[in-house]
Amino acid sequence: MWIILKYKTNCLEYLKNEINKKLNLKIDYYSPKIKSDKIIKGKLSGFRELKLLGDYVLCYHPNFSNQKTLGQIKNIRGLKYILDGYSTCQKEIKDFVNKCKINENEEGFLK
Repeated sequence: MWIILKYKTNCLEYLKNEINKKLNLKIDYYSPKIKSDKIIKGKLSGFRELKLLGDYVLCYHPNFSNQKTLGQIKNIRGLKYILDGYSTCQKEIKDFVNKCKINENEEGFLK
């Protein structure tokens, strides 16, 4: 089951580590990103990485259908909240993830 987590800015890696420690499960995280040109003083200066979902991340594991499992991660530092309504929107979330993965280039950025 997919769930959607809203995390505190710059705490994503910490949050992933804490969830993995707490649950001892192999969880799949997905956060689509795009590449944007970086322009400084009118000149192209490389690129920057932008997260399509902002400070949300999609997480998948079959045990997320169990409320007890979600209760274990509910109060982890770095997590603002778990978005409600994820259980009724599983088809839409799967379709979104599949479309994003199909449209990724070899570097993992959306085309």
